[in-house]
Amino acid sequence: MLSLSGISLKSGVEGLVFRRRAVGVIVSVCAVALSACGGSTPAAQSSSGTTAAGSTTTAPKALVPATIALAVNVLDLAPVGVAQKEGFFKKEGINATVEVVQGSSVADSALAAGTVQFSGVSSTAAVLADAKGLPLESVVSCNIGNTIQIFVSKKWLASHPVSASATTQEKLASLKGATVGELSSSDVAVYKLAAKDGGYSYSQFHTISFTGQAAAAAALKNGLIDTFAASPPATAQLAAEGLGSVLIGVSSLPLGASQEYDIVLASRTYAQAHPDVVKGVATAIAMADNFLTDHPNQAVPVLVSLFPGFTASELKTSLAETVFSKNGLVTQSNWNDAIQWNVETGAIPSGSTAKEGVVWTNQYIDTAALG
Repeated sequence: MLSLSGISLKSGVEGLVFRRRAVGVIVSVCAVALSACGGSTPAAQSSSGTTAAGSTTTAPKALVPATIALAVNVLDLAPVGVAQKEGFFKKEGINATVEVVQGSSVADSALAAGTVQFSGVSSTAAVLADAKGLPLESVVSCNIGNTIQIFVSKKWLASHPVSASATTQEKLASLKGATVGELSSSDVAVYKLAAKDGGYSYSQFHTISFTGQAAAAAALKNGLIDTFAASPPATAQLAAEGLGSVLIGVSSLPLGASQEYDIVLASRTYAQAHPDVVKGVATAIAMADNFLTDHPNQAVPVLVSLFPGFTASELKTSLAETVFSKNGLVTQSNWNDAIQWNVETGAIPSGSTAKEGVVWTNQYIDTAALG
């Protein structure tokens, strides 16, 4: 996960985060300093009082604190911020604190250490955590479908025109010989698949490595590279700046649209000890999933507050390109597709699995509360 700094794509953008997958192995458990509550969550307490007339009343039940560490502030994980902004957490009895940390490994290490109670990460990170023996479990799904997009410069498109009605193979074939800006192993995986499906070898790309997406975006702007991979709303903003356009989204590739993608995890130990808290958090995020899907016009102003520096138009475009999970639910098929995709791209080892009740569960979502 990489920070957007050092480039002026638009006033106020510095410090925002472009989408990238952290596919490194989950680091060993460590304490992470966050302005968050501790690992144990007290049970909600109620109290009674007496009115001036002497009658006894019951005070509102206290909200239970819970901290959620987001691996990155990105649209795929927006249901967490929306649940906070729209009061869904409070409706479910949760006083939520949302912290953005530096990547999935940090988020999951904080979760495993008990520094936070939940983490918002990718399905890849969940499988890697399981492979490392960390007892973490997805309790609600944020979105289905890989949101990474191949963004191509205006200059390259001018010299390599491709029809909007072209097939996926034709679009990918048009990238042959391009100079690719690469930032992580997930970028390499995307372009290896692009070359394979386009009918040529990955070695026919020219590649330049970057340490951050801000640098890659600057290189694209200056003509040093022709293409790099990013996700909405970053790609929408680059397009609005006239730097190029999205050639194709990974969701157009096999397994791309059907895989489980972003999730919220809890440790199984914590979930077993505090099922009501987990239920409240999972249900609130599921409410936000539905809100983003069913009320996009109302959702855009909320997203503007969550992603300063991006315009309402850019976020509206990005929202239309993101599939949030209905009722926060996911299926074994979605997880199987995520496993197959990540094995094929080399992000996770062959033989990895995502078993229900181990890596993921729907049991904490109160569907009756979702209407």
